[in-house]
Amino acid sequence: MLVKRLFEKREHRRLEKARLEGLAEGLSEAQKKHAEWVEWAKNGQDKPQPKPPKAPETDG
Repeated sequence: MLVKRLFEKREHRRLEKARLEGLAEGLSEAQKKHAEWVEWAKNGQDKPQPKPPKAPETDG
Protein backbone atom coordinates (compact mmCIF):
# COMPACT_ATOMS: atom_id res chain seq x y z
CA MET A 1 0.00 0.00 0.00
CA LEU A 2 2.75 2.43 0.96
CA VAL A 3 4.83 1.44 -2.06
CA LYS A 4 1.87 2.07 -4.37
CA ARG A 5 1.41 5.54 -2.90
CA LEU A 6 5.12 6.29 -3.33
CA PHE A 7 4.94 5.30 -7.00
CA GLU A 8 1.83 7.44 -7.48
CA LYS A 9 3.59 10.45 -5.94
CA ARG A 10 6.64 9.86 -8.13
CA GLU A 11 4.48 9.67 -11.26
CA HIS A 12 2.60 12.82 -10.22
CA ARG A 13 5.86 14.72 -9.73
CA ARG A 14 7.15 13.51 -13.10
CA LEU A 15 4.00 14.62 -14.90
CA GLU A 16 3.92 17.94 -13.04
CA LYS A 17 7.56 18.61 -13.96
CA ALA A 18 6.87 17.75 -17.60
CA ARG A 19 3.84 20.02 -17.62
CA LEU A 20 5.75 22.90 -16.08
CA GLU A 21 8.65 22.52 -18.49
CA GLY A 22 6.35 22.08 -21.45
CA LEU A 23 7.81 18.66 -22.21
CA ALA A 24 4.63 16.82 -23.01
CA GLU A 25 6.16 14.52 -25.65
CA GLY A 26 6.03 11.57 -23.26
CA LEU A 27 2.33 12.02 -22.54
CA SER A 28 -0.47 10.31 -24.41
CA GLU A 29 -3.14 12.45 -26.04
CA ALA A 30 -5.62 11.50 -23.29
CA GLN A 31 -3.16 12.54 -20.59
CA LYS A 32 -2.58 15.89 -22.34
CA LYS A 33 -6.31 16.59 -22.60
CA HIS A 34 -6.87 15.60 -18.98
CA ALA A 35 -4.01 17.83 -17.80
CA GLU A 36 -5.38 20.76 -19.82
CA TRP A 37 -8.86 20.32 -18.37
CA VAL A 38 -7.50 20.14 -14.82
CA GLU A 39 -5.46 23.29 -15.40
CA TRP A 40 -8.47 25.17 -16.79
CA ALA A 41 -10.58 24.00 -13.86
CA LYS A 42 -7.95 25.20 -11.38
CA ASN A 43 -7.84 28.60 -13.04
CA GLY A 44 -11.62 28.91 -13.11
CA GLN A 45 -11.69 29.34 -16.88
CA ASP A 46 -14.36 28.00 -19.17
CA LYS A 47 -14.09 24.29 -19.53
CA PRO A 48 -13.13 23.09 -23.01
CA GLN A 49 -15.81 20.39 -22.91
CA PRO A 50 -18.92 19.59 -20.83
CA LYS A 51 -17.18 17.05 -18.60
CA PRO A 52 -13.56 16.19 -17.88
CA PRO A 53 -11.95 13.31 -19.69
CA LYS A 54 -11.25 10.30 -17.53
CA ALA A 55 -7.79 10.16 -16.09
CA PRO A 56 -5.92 7.65 -18.21
CA GLU A 57 -5.29 4.26 -16.70
CA THR A 58 -1.67 3.56 -15.89
CA ASP A 59 -0.04 0.20 -16.26
CA GLY A 60 1.03 -1.21 -12.95
